[in-house]
Amino acid sequence: MEFDQEVTERLLDLSPPGIDEVMALIEVMGLMEGREFDIFVLDTAPTGHLLRFLEMPDIARDWLGAAMKVILKYQGLVRLASISGLVMKYSKQVRKLRKQLLDAASTEIVVVTIPEAMGVVEMKRVLQALRRFKIACRQIVINMVTPPDDCSFCSRKRDEEQGYVREVIAQCPDLRVGCVPRLPRPVRGLRNLLEFRRILYSTKAGDNSVPS
Repeated sequence: MEFDQEVTERLLDLSPPGIDEVMALIEVMGLMEGREFDIFVLDTAPTGHLLRFLEMPDIARDWLGAAMKVILKYQGLVRLASISGLVMKYSKQVRKLRKQLLDAASTEIVVVTIPEAMGVVEMKRVLQALRRFKIACRQIVINMVTPPDDCSFCSRKRDEEQGYVREVIAQCPDLRVGCVPRLPRPVRGLRNLLEFRRILYSTKAGDNSVPS
C-alpha cells in the first residue's frame, strides 16, 4: 500500500499547472454532448492566461502520456487499475477537446479589445496565437468606444480612439470588426442583450450611437 501511494504521488507530481482548467473544459464538452443548448459561450481569461490555456490540450496530452509510462513501468507491482482507467479516459477526452478547438465549423474565438494602444497590441498577440494554434477567429469586437458628443474632451478622446479603430480594420481586413460604445448602464436581461446585439451588428465600425 505504501508503494502504491508513492507511485500515485509521483503521477500527481507530473501534472502541469492549468490542468484543472482543461478538465473543466472537458466537463463543458460533456454538457455540449447533452445537446440541451445550441450554443455555449465561454468568457475567457485575459490574453496571457488565454494563450496558456490554448496550449493546455497539447500539454495535457504530453502529461497523460508520461503518466501512462509510469503506470506501465509499475504494472503488476502496484494496484493502479482505477488510475490507469482514468488516464485512458482523459486521454481520449483531451484528443476530443483538441479536435473540437480546431473545428472551425463549430468553434471560434471572438477577440474583444478596446481602442487603446495596449489593447491593439494584445489583440495582435491573440490573433497571431490563434493562427499558430489554427483556431478560427472571424470577428473582433472593439469595446468601450467613446460615442459622438459635444463635450470637447470627449471629442478629442473619440478622435484618438478612432485612429485605433481604423488601425484594427486595416490590420484585419478579412475579419468582421464591430464597435460597442460606452453604455450608460450594464447589459443585463434579455431586453438589454437584444439592444446590445442591435448596436453591435447594425452599425459600421466606428459609427456608434448610444441608446437613450
